[in-house]
Amino acid sequence: MKKALLLAMMLVLALSVAASADDYGKVYLPQTPLGSHLDGNEVTRGFNVDITVYDFVYIGTLSEEPMIFDLDSPAAMGESYSIRRPFIFGTNTPVKVSLSETFTGTFPATSALHTAVGLQKFSKATKVTELVGMPGSNYAMAIYNFPAGKHEGLLNVAVGWYNTDKIAQEDGNWDDLPWWEVLAGRYGGTVTLTIEPLDPVFK
Repeated sequence: MKKALLLAMMLVLALSVAASADDYGKVYLPQTPLGSHLDGNEVTRGFNVDITVYDFVYIGTLSEEPMIFDLDSPAAMGESYSIRRPFIFGTNTPVKVSLSETFTGTFPATSALHTAVGLQKFSKATKVTELVGMPGSNYAMAIYNFPAGKHEGLLNVAVGWYNTDKIAQEDGNWDDLPWWEVLAGRYGGTVTLTIEPLDPVFK
């Protein structure tokens, strides 16, 4: 037993001496840092830069207060009750601006009442379509295209209650259109304005 233990200790000692012999003469230095010997010259590195500008729109002026129309009597064709409000917005991409409404359909079907929604006095707007609202037929709507930029103008909502298809009111034509089909009462709905990019940059 003692002999075996002595042989084991001699083997460990021999291995230790062998390891020390292998390491003899080696010099361990720190790794060389990233860099270059200048020798009077410059060192240049480069990398790419990627910048994304997202499409953005901001409405600066547009009142959301309820519009109140008091229709107290039929008027000659071509005259209407209109409410116009300043509308100012900015965008960094071409956009489509759409207007729609829901109140035309609350009236009984008749040719004696027309509605309209639209934009006015915008110098850079391109009209795509404008549709007059007629109860029983269709709702009022309008679509316009705008380039990038700041835009100022008016948003117009109109309701016309008519008794004649003549240009002006005259005696004897009070019943040209069935104004009595616009029944007395309270009506309502909403106007919706939607702004969306014409050609989305990120699809």
